[in-house]
Amino acid sequence: MCTKKSGVHSGADFKGKTLGVTDLGSGTDTLTQFLAAKKGIKTSDYHRIGVGAGSTAIAALQNGKVDCVMTTQPTVAAIQKKGVGTSAVDLATTNGATAAMGGAYPAASVLARTDWVNSHKDTVQKVVDALVATMHWINTHSAADIANKLPASYVSNQLVTKADYISALTEDKGQFLPDGIMPAGGPKTSLATEKLVGNVKSSVDLSKTFTNDFALQANKTEGFKTTTTPAGPNG
Repeated sequence: MCTKKSGVHSGADFKGKTLGVTDLGSGTDTLTQFLAAKKGIKTSDYHRIGVGAGSTAIAALQNGKVDCVMTTQPTVAAIQKKGVGTSAVDLATTNGATAAMGGAYPAASVLARTDWVNSHKDTVQKVVDALVATMHWINTHSAADIANKLPASYVSNQLVTKADYISALTEDKGQFLPDGIMPAGGPKTSLATEKLVGNVKSSVDLSKTFTNDFALQANKTEGFKTTTTPAGPNG
């Protein structure tokens, strides 16, 4: 999300800018560095600062402390409503993320140590069962239905009204894959991101970094048809 006077339309425009991220070292920080590196812009060419989310991120834009912030909903909707910034790079939709990053980017997933997963498979399966059921429910219900099930303070607060929340979720709902499957190309994009920003410097066996076994079993158990092309051993 960038101010109109920033002149930022992609990572190629980050040079000389001050960019707000949730915190240094966070996921939004990694994504910001990736977007710059993908366009050949070095981290020394721009400045990154932690601005949090919500009101603090909005204030950073509003007060001219930053040119852009990498943030999520409902902060995005609040920024747009206040007129202090617009979306320069869309990572909230599958198509937008693919265009900006070169492939599907699985930003949210179930993370656990491999040794723990292997010794607690029943527990892991129950967690994944619940999440797959949730993804399916999101896919088959409207943004208004979802908002009605969430705590009132989450969808209507000092940042956004419930109508704002519903409007934003209607636009972004497609980012939630209905079957919870790790998509083909997802692991490759994630690895490419980490490599480009310098967090990974050695070879990685992608087949050891993820599994679709639990999600596939959850869909089978719950009677859901999978629609996502799953990632293979090479990501």
